[in-house]
Amino acid sequence: MPLSRLELLPKLSAHPADSSAEPDAAAFQKELRRITQVPLIAMVIVGVMLVLAILELTSMATWVDHADRVIAATNMLQLMTIDEETGVRGFLITHDPATLEPWTDAQRQIAKQFDALGVLIRDNPSQQQKLLRIRAKHDLWQKVAKNEISTQVQAVDEGKQQMDALRLEIGGFRSAEEALREAKSVENIWILGAVLSSLFAVGLTVMLGMKTWLTGKINFLNRVRQAELGELRDKTELIELAQFAVAAGYWYYYPPTGLCYLSPSEQKIFGLHDTMRPLIGEILERIYPEDRENFSSAIEQGMHSGVYSVEFRTYKKDRSLQWIAGQGRVLKTVAGEMYMVSINFNVNGQKLAEEALRKTEKLAVAGRLAATIAHEINNPLESVTNLLYLVRATNKDALIESYLATAEEELARVAHVVTYSLRFHRQSTRPTLELVSGILDSAAVIYKTRLMLNRVNVVRDYADVSSVYCYSSDLQQMFSNLIGNAFDAIPEGGTIYLRTRESHQFMTGQRGIRISIADTGYGMDAKTIELIAEPFYTTKGMNGCGLGLWISRDIIKKHQGTLAVRSRQTGGFRGTLFSIFLPFEAIPKLAQRSQSPATAIADLN
Repeated sequence: MPLSRLELLPKLSAHPADSSAEPDAAAFQKELRRITQVPLIAMVIVGVMLVLAILELTSMATWVDHADRVIAATNMLQLMTIDEETGVRGFLITHDPATLEPWTDAQRQIAKQFDALGVLIRDNPSQQQKLLRIRAKHDLWQKVAKNEISTQVQAVDEGKQQMDALRLEIGGFRSAEEALREAKSVENIWILGAVLSSLFAVGLTVMLGMKTWLTGKINFLNRVRQAELGELRDKTELIELAQFAVAAGYWYYYPPTGLCYLSPSEQKIFGLHDTMRPLIGEILERIYPEDRENFSSAIEQGMHSGVYSVEFRTYKKDRSLQWIAGQGRVLKTVAGEMYMVSINFNVNGQKLAEEALRKTEKLAVAGRLAATIAHEINNPLESVTNLLYLVRATNKDALIESYLATAEEELARVAHVVTYSLRFHRQSTRPTLELVSGILDSAAVIYKTRLMLNRVNVVRDYADVSSVYCYSSDLQQMFSNLIGNAFDAIPEGGTIYLRTRESHQFMTGQRGIRISIADTGYGMDAKTIELIAEPFYTTKGMNGCGLGLWISRDIIKKHQGTLAVRSRQTGGFRGTLFSIFLPFEAIPKLAQRSQSPATAIADLN
């Protein structure tokens, strides 16, 4: 999509820069496994307990069923004895063999019934003993009954007594089995209640324990997450701080929508304050018109090649220009859509430094050329001066003598300029004792012609008599810069004041020289005064590089001095005053010592 035709589309629902960092995936999975293992273990324990309870209940149910079978078999045995007695009593009363059928049927089955009942109670010795007694009593009753059938005479007392005893034994046998069944049933109920109570208690304990444990784990994971998010916020703030410190920022560009995302520092670079998601067109509006086409082409080429690199200029808040260098690459979203990630750096200082270096090199070349010319001019000047002296000594004409005096005066001025030009070019390699007013005068001589042409008056008020231990060439460079700035700020017909006084530093009591350089120029506002010592800051446009006062500040610091500035743009006195204090021993003692190899080695040790 061409950059010039991008339109606003709905905001993106998600953005890589908006997402929060998740806790460590491996640690999270480990904790998750631990969380799921605990309930599984608890469920296994409950399941084992439930299986054991079911087995126990099954065993109890088997016992109850066995008791029911024994009772049923006992009842059947009792019915058979009743049938036997009924058949015998009917036969004795009717003497009809047909009435013996119940006796006959019972005789065929009762032995098997006794055997079956014996099998059922084989694991109960007490009941086995009772069954043996029942069988013995039954055998006795059978003998009496068979005798009655064969004689057809009823033995009333004996048969009845034996049958009552048999029935009593059978009833006791059944009661014992019923008691056993009742005990097993009660035990079964108690076990079932205990199992259910245990299951409830275990389940409740597991639930409460799981709740406590899970709450602790969730709180722990939340604390870990909060700690990681806090660490992430700290890192993000440090990254933002680092970006602000190095004047860098990052941004995302989504071609399908034309939307961008700007980091806070990137918003500052583009001058789009409080605008996190601008359109690419809004960014283009902040770029210098001559660089927009290059910027657009670089992005379009980057979307095809995958790599983006460009340098461009943007407008700052005060509408001044700044140089920006951008580096980026093309990435893909999960859905496969391409987007660009770029980091931009403010390289304005680098560009200004490069320009200042070029200007400085030109000045250095001009300085070397001026020194060479001064050397070449100085020799014939001495010859011409000597010749003029000889002419004046041999000529007595008053008019010619006045011309010669004027010529000597002009030659002296030229010689003075050449001398101080050479002195300015020669850099001091070691400190010397110098009179500050002499250095100040040597700096002012360079501007003498320009000051005269612009009718700028120089008022000198020197009162220093003591010398300062200093680097004279550095001070001359500083004074020359301050006088040059004063000249540039003065309208035609203004005044520059040069003043020296022996003084002392109020805070430390240190003695030295107070130098004042003042002018009646246009003055400076508060913002300019605040920024004049910053490198590359200038109010002269293309005529200045903004390094003069920055270098002057370092020279004053090198000499342990101080610099104060006052300026007014309105009122009765309009202009600027630079006040410099230099202590008499402006250079530290270490620098004052002889810099022989032995001294240097001693200093290092």
